[in-house]
Amino acid sequence: MTLVDKWKMEGTLNERREVLVRQLDKKFGLTDEERRLVEDCDDLERLALAIDEFVFVETKKQVLAKLRLR
Repeated sequence: MTLVDKWKMEGTLNERREVLVRQLDKKFGLTDEERRLVEDCDDLERLALAIDEFVFVETKKQVLAKLRLR
């Protein structure tokens, strides 16, 4: 992976984290621990799953569960 690729990936990670934090906080509110869970996630696919899940869920627990998948 080149430095440019790594930089682009980090930018995408940060964007997805920001979107998910903003959505969850506006709809449900977030604890510091929940915010850290999102901000510490370094898996683009899990973040994408959580963002997609947000549209259909009733609770933030359902969204945050997508970040805990391994």
